[in-house]
Amino acid sequence: MTTTSVTVLGLGLMGGALAEALLRDGRTVTVWNRSRAKAGPLVAKGAVEAESAEAAIAASPLVIVCLSVYGNAEEILGGAAAGRTIVQLTNGTPRQARAMAGRAAGLGARYVDGGIMAVPPMIGQPGALILYSGDEEAFEEHRETLAVLG
Repeated sequence: MTTTSVTVLGLGLMGGALAEALLRDGRTVTVWNRSRAKAGPLVAKGAVEAESAEAAIAASPLVIVCLSVYGNAEEILGGAAAGRTIVQLTNGTPRQARAMAGRAAGLGARYVDGGIMAVPPMIGQPGALILYSGDEEAFEEHRETLAVLG
């Protein structure tokens, strides 16, 4: 299955690079960031800016989270996550990943955790590597979209 609609939460250097790679591949990308100014350059390239994290999560079946810390993700994941696949690309510990997987399951979402082994300019290029673990069925469903990133 090809996911054409993707949400990216967090538009720092890495989150912005993830969103740009998806846009270049022709995906419909909804973006959200606490500082709204960071969405402007991506909107100019075709992204859709959501008014809130909840609206961004509700916009797409695949939600990629790339925030500064896991705690921020815990704050923004809410009821809109039901039925979504959450791909957490925020740096964290195995304990945090397991806790987030449990939280996502409690919200009715599927969870995949990832570790990015690349710097932002590498995203979307052949040398970028992202390691994934978690819900294998969810990963397989979105494999083609996630492969765009690295």
